[in-house]
Amino acid sequence: MRLSFMFALDLKNREFEYFQYTNRILDEQTWLAFRHVILINHSTGLGRAWWDKIGRGIVDPAFAKLID
Repeated sequence: MRLSFMFALDLKNREFEYFQYTNRILDEQTWLAFRHVILINHSTGLGRAWWDKIGRGIVDPAFAKLID
């Protein structure tokens, strides 16, 4: 349960940063640093399983496509 909460919180933070980047509030270098956290958390077996079961459904479809 705690891990799921951590994944969800992290994902919503990255989604917020992604929309800041697409609205030109964040520069590309900053966004790429934030995006790297997605790779760390959601490319592991457990992270990927969580993404497939829960994560994809709680974010905007454009952001989900980026993660996929």
